[in-house]
Amino acid sequence: MSNQINHISKINDTGSKSASLDQTHTANRSVVVLLATIALFVLTQLYMAIPLLTHVGQDFGSMNPESATFALATSFSLAYACGFLIWGPVSDQYGRRPVMLVGLIILSIATFACSFAPSLSWLAGLRILQGLAASSFAPIALAYLTEAVPVPHRATAIGTMSTSFLVAGIFGQVLAAWIALQWDWIWVFIATGGCLTVAIPLFAAMVKEPPRAIVDGHLGHRFVALGKIIIRPAVLLLSCAHITLLLSFVAMYTALGSHLWMLNIAPDKVILLRLIGHPVCLQHCWLGLFLPDLACRLSQLLVT
Repeated sequence: MSNQINHISKINDTGSKSASLDQTHTANRSVVVLLATIALFVLTQLYMAIPLLTHVGQDFGSMNPESATFALATSFSLAYACGFLIWGPVSDQYGRRPVMLVGLIILSIATFACSFAPSLSWLAGLRILQGLAASSFAPIALAYLTEAVPVPHRATAIGTMSTSFLVAGIFGQVLAAWIALQWDWIWVFIATGGCLTVAIPLFAAMVKEPPRAIVDGHLGHRFVALGKIIIRPAVLLLSCAHITLLLSFVAMYTALGSHLWMLNIAPDKVILLRLIGHPVCLQHCWLGLFLPDLACRLSQLLVT
C-alpha cells in the first residue's frame, strides 16, 4: 500500500513539474514563427529605404540627394539605434509583451502615415517615429525567446529570429523595389503597414508573458544598469564590430542602386541584381538554424 502511495506521489510530482515548465515556457513553435515573421516586416522598414531613395527624391522634386537620404534612411536609422537603449530597460521594468505590443501598434500607424507625408520634412518626422517604434521589437523579442522557450529549443528559436533579421536585408529591398516599379513608392508603406496591422491581433492572442521575478527599484535603476554594461571594453569592441559589418552591407547596396541607375540599367534588372545576395543569406540562415542543435548534440555526446 505504501509503495502504491509513493508511486502516485511521484507521478503527481512529475505532473506538477511539467505543468510548471509549461507555465514558465510560454512560447511554442507557432509563437516563434509569428515573431520571426513580424521581425521580417519590422526590419523591412529599415532596408526598404535603399531602393526608394530615387523614387522619393523625384516625387518630392528634391534636387539634393542628401535630403531624400536623410528623410528616408538616416532619420529612421538614428532613431532605430537610439531606441534600443530606451526600450530594453523599459521592458526589463514593465515586461516584454506589453512593450512589443505597444511598439507594434505605433509602428503600424506610423507606417501607414508615411504614405500620406506631404513633404520630406513630414516624411523625416514619421520615419523617426517609425524607427523608435521598430526598435521596440528586435532586442526584446530575443530577450523574450530566451525567457519563454525551453532550454533545448532556445538556440533554434534564436537562430530562427536571427535568420529573419538577415533575410530582411534582401527581402526588404526586393519587395520595395518591386512594389515601387509596379505601382508607386507609397504603396510600399501601405502594404507593409497592412501586414504589421494583421500581425497585431495574432500577437495579442498568441504571445504570453512568461512569469517574471519582482523587479526591485524604479525605471531609472534599469538605465543605470545599462550604462554600466555599455562602458565595458568587450561591449564597446563588439559594438564597433557590428557598426563595421552593417555599415559595409548598407553602403554596398546603397552605392549599387545609384551606380546602376547612372548606367541606365532597367529597374527590373536591378531587382535581379539585388537578389544575388539572397542565396548567401539563405546559406547563413540554414547554418544559423541547424548549428545550434548540432552543437547541443555534440556537447551531450562529449559529456556522456
